[in-house]
Amino acid sequence: MEKNCPDLVHLVPNPDGIDLKKLQEALFTSDTCSTAQKERRVFIERIGGIAYQQDCHNHLRCVHTNGMEKTLCARLQVILKDSLEEIDPKLRVSCVYSAYCRAYDKFFSLCCNYVKGKGENFAIYLREYHPGIRLFHIESAQGSRQDLSLMASPAIYMNRVVCLEYADHLLRMHKVRDNILLRNLFVLMTSSEMVAMSRLMSIFFLAFGLPLRFLAGKTKDMKEWNWGPVSMSRALDTFREKLMELKATPRQILEEDFMMEWFAAYRHELPPVEEYYQKLYHVDNEVSIIARQSKSKVLSYSDLRQALFYPDDETNRWSSATNKATDD
Repeated sequence: MEKNCPDLVHLVPNPDGIDLKKLQEALFTSDTCSTAQKERRVFIERIGGIAYQQDCHNHLRCVHTNGMEKTLCARLQVILKDSLEEIDPKLRVSCVYSAYCRAYDKFFSLCCNYVKGKGENFAIYLREYHPGIRLFHIESAQGSRQDLSLMASPAIYMNRVVCLEYADHLLRMHKVRDNILLRNLFVLMTSSEMVAMSRLMSIFFLAFGLPLRFLAGKTKDMKEWNWGPVSMSRALDTFREKLMELKATPRQILEEDFMMEWFAAYRHELPPVEEYYQKLYHVDNEVSIIARQSKSKVLSYSDLRQALFYPDDETNRWSSATNKATDD
C-alpha cells in the first residue's frame, strides 16, 4: 500500500489500536439457527462489557412461515388421508406444500433448469394458444429457499387454469404421459384442498410476507422517521397480535379489509412504507410487462389481490368454503 497508494496510508489504523473492546455497546445480528446463535453468544462473551444482540428479522419471518406450513400440511394430511392412500405411491404425491412448489418450478419454469421439465415447450404452447395471456411470475425454487411457500404461491394460484390445461394436453401424448413429475402435478393441481392451500399462502404473502420483508430490508434507510433495528420488534408484536385475532376468528382470512391492513399503522407513520404500498397496488396497473419467451403479460399485485379476495374461477371460489372450514 505504501508503494501504490502512499496518500492513503494515514487512513489505515495502527494494528495496536485494533481491539475487540471497541465493539462494546454494538448491536449484533445473526441467523436464527442454533449454530449462528451460539457463535454470536461466544463472540459477545469475548468482547466483554455491554453488547446487544438480536435475530435476523428476515429469518424470523421465515421461521413463522415454516411453522405455518408444517401445521397446515399436517392438517391436510389428516383430511386427505383416505384419498392419498388411493393414489399410486410411485407418483410421490404428498401434502408437503414446499415439495409442491419445487415440483411446479421444475416443470413449468421457463428457465428450463430440470431435464424432465417442460418450461420451454410451455412457452411455445402459450405463444400459440394463449398469446398475451396474463400470468404470474414462477418463483425459482433453486437452493435453500426458506420463504418458498409464500413466494411461490401466487404463481401456483394464478396460473393454475392454463397450467392444468397444458398438463392435460401433455397427458394425451403417448411419449409424455408417463412422466411422473407431470402426473404428480396434475393430481395436485386438480385437488381442491391444494388450491385452497395456495390461495391461503398467497393471502399470507400479501398480508405479512411482503410488509415484513420490506421493513426488514429498508430499516437502515428510515432513521429520519425514528425507525431502527430495534423498532422491528414492534412489527413482530403487531404480527403476533393480528395472528391472535385471526386465531380467534379464522373466517377473517377471506376479509380483505382485515388481512390487508395488518400493518396500516406503519403506512401512516413511515412514508416509505406508504410509497411501497402505492407502487405495489397502484403503479403496477399503469405498466404492461411482456414476458420475452412466452409473450404473456405479467400480472400485477393488484390483480393477485383481486383474485384472492374476489375470485372469478369456480374452483377458486369453492376454496373459500375450504378455508372457512378452519374454524374447528
